[in-house]
Amino acid sequence: MTKITRQELPTKGVSYIKVVGMLIITIYLMNLSLQILVNTDPLTSSFVALSIVGLGAIYIYNIVFYSMVNYVYKIISNELILERIISHSNHTFYNINFQNIMMFEPYDPNNKNMRVSRKRRYVQSKDFKRWYFIEFTRDGNHGKLIIEPDSRFVSSIRERIKRNEDS
Repeated sequence: MTKITRQELPTKGVSYIKVVGMLIITIYLMNLSLQILVNTDPLTSSFVALSIVGLGAIYIYNIVFYSMVNYVYKIISNELILERIISHSNHTFYNINFQNIMMFEPYDPNNKNMRVSRKRRYVQSKDFKRWYFIEFTRDGNHGKLIIEPDSRFVSSIRERIKRNEDS
């Protein structure tokens, strides 16, 4: 029987102070722009005010979206599986065969080869010391990502990588 290892990173929770603060700042900036642009073309002042509201809405969406996300790492048989869960919706992003993992090391923010875009970071905390960098190949393409496994999961990944190197 195949041993399944699983780790779930909990959600951070929404900071209501940030959301309310951003709403207040957005409304204040919108009113300020309308007062400053009172003697200009109404179309221009309306466009500026709506742009400020739109940027505030995007920022609030990002605060809420990134607070609701949690990540699940699974090891099933010979694969590392990474999922992003938003609310109750699971999205599997990577199925990485352990034979295709070229590097699994603690993340070093000063190493330029370990830099990845934000959407390739499957982490919850901002503590770099808990992050791990994975470099792999899949379908002939080179991939890099960052995960935040606990010590039990790290040892399990290393064990599977070593087992696949030996075979």
